Amino acid sequence: MSPNDIEVLLHCYYCTQEHPRFDAPAVKGAITMMVNEGLIYNEGKNIYTTTKKGEAHIKQLCNLPFPREGFLGFDGHEIEI
Repeated sequence: MSPNDIEVLLHCYYCTQEHPRFDAPAVKGAITMMVNEGLIYNEGKNIYTTTKKGEAHIKQLCNLPFPREGFLGFDGHEIEI
């Protein structure tokens, strides 16, 4: 998913209004992809909301740990600093 896709999914999760950039091609593309994947559904009048699958994906995104910096040696193992 792109940052735009994530933003659209979050909008569908927390907002009961049409996406403010609904006419933008990137938003329309994200909506089409997410409807096809079963993450969101149309409630009518260009208003979309998340499905249980969409809510589960948001939980996954929220539970991702922050990346950490590390260094790998030639053997592929991390070098502790």
